[in-house]
Amino acid sequence: MGSKRIGLARMEALVENLKRELSMGNASFSGLNEKLNSVVSTPVSLLAADSGTTFLLNNGTTATTINLPAGSTLTAGCYFKFVPLSDNTNGYIIKRGTDGELLKGRFSVVSTTDNKTSSCESFATNDTLTLDATADNTVAGAIGSVINCYWDGSAWLVWGNLISKGTAPSSVAPFSNT
Repeated sequence: MGSKRIGLARMEALVENLKRELSMGNASFSGLNEKLNSVVSTPVSLLAADSGTTFLLNNGTTATTINLPAGSTLTAGCYFKFVPLSDNTNGYIIKRGTDGELLKGRFSVVSTTDNKTSSCESFATNDTLTLDATADNTVAGAIGSVINCYWDGSAWLVWGNLISKGTAPSSVAPFSNT
């Protein structure tokens, strides 16, 4: 027998004639839609079972506190997404679950009133993220913002995009230590 050599033209023909179909029989996909939950009251305390949920923040102008679960009740990989559907001028406040847990990460910030972008970050002692749609240079979190929170086993990693109605997105400071 031995090895047979084939030319480039034959190799190309073999590759081009490959069937690229995946036969799955009666299999089907399910659960591809994101879990959605509308936040219309305050306070909201999230649980580990809520992981993977996108929370639609739609509480008008009422200050709304969202408490992330305590890290001791979670495994690494717990994840939440927050999307403001209303411009809350009293703030959506996302807080860590237990004293000592931190929010670490970075957001891009875009101004809707000026053609400017910037970023803000927290890698120190902050445990609270405040989203506010007031036309002020120090806050952000208007409609169009997206916030991701991911528990890595020791801290909440946060990232996303914040929309500011102020004219100086470089002044936005949504992180605090409360």
